[in-house]
Amino acid sequence: MKPYEAIIVFNGGVAEDKIDAMTAKFEKKLKDSGSADISISKWGMKKLQYRMKRAKNASDGFYVLINFNGESGSPNDLKSLLNVTEEVIRYSVVCSKPAEKEAKEEKEERVEIEPSMIMQPGERT
Repeated sequence: MKPYEAIIVFNGGVAEDKIDAMTAKFEKKLKDSGSADISISKWGMKKLQYRMKRAKNASDGFYVLINFNGESGSPNDLKSLLNVTEEVIRYSVVCSKPAEKEAKEEKEERVEIEPSMIMQPGERT
């Protein structure tokens, strides 16, 4: 299973209880597709930087972040549901990097090259 994150922007005119219901529906879809460790974080209402095609008159959006671990088909199942949900004006589902890989990359040491390691002009190996 790979870690994924989905950022969903709902139209600002939608009531928060309806957003909760839709978020629960997305969570159920993920569970049905075999995903685990699903966490939902509501970021709340934020001003949109530009107008979007699906909500031309909206100036605000309600942001929700969903983190989950799933198989390779799980994001596609979620995307298909997000595409047909009218209240969703924008979304992004990406594979996120596991925390332990980030820690390993930060701990990797860099090898510094000393001048004696570089071949001098005219030297052959």
